[in-house]
Amino acid sequence: MKKIKILLSFSIILSMLMCTQAFAVELYGKKLSRGISNFCYYVDSSASSYTSAINSAKNRWSSSIDDNCPFNMTAVSSSSGSTADYYGKSSSYFGQYANSIIAETQFYSSSSVQVSPYSTNWFYTETFINKGIMPSNSTSRITVMAHELGHTFGLDDSTHAGDIMYENYESYFGDPGTGVTIAEYNAVLNLYGYEEVSK
Repeated sequence: MKKIKILLSFSIILSMLMCTQAFAVELYGKKLSRGISNFCYYVDSSASSYTSAINSAKNRWSSSIDDNCPFNMTAVSSSSGSTADYYGKSSSYFGQYANSIIAETQFYSSSSVQVSPYSTNWFYTETFINKGIMPSNSTSRITVMAHELGHTFGLDDSTHAGDIMYENYESYFGDPGTGVTIAEYNAVLNLYGYEEVSK
């Protein structure tokens, strides 16, 4: 009987650990070298029809979760010195992925050299929006932009369907909620040295 109890306890603990690992937030391992407290973003004229979605995505990462959010994100009229830039592209820009990539974010050093977020901190990002397959409804557009903003912060794609960073956007299309989970938000706070929230 004692052996059965020990085995049962071990199984419960192992299950809890496996669940925790399965839903852990994925990070690139590196981050924005400038931090997130003074964050400015630029929307190019080619992406102007997505400005509202980009602005709303910003709010999903900040005020919708935490009234004392340390993110200070401001729209600017030039890409000079900005933290994140947004551009609209035709589907052909995405080559063989023209019908599967809705948007992608690339990472750059202060000297405008593209870098890997897995090995090098970045100074700014550029997000390219696939105008050919971007959803037309506003909620889905906000979801896509919130996902890409998560990449700018340092979050990798997730395999958990409940995350805004889930690799398959369709899991959140039509969701009226914030999309960004507390775990994802806290992962960003932790990455940049801020105290996590428990809301």
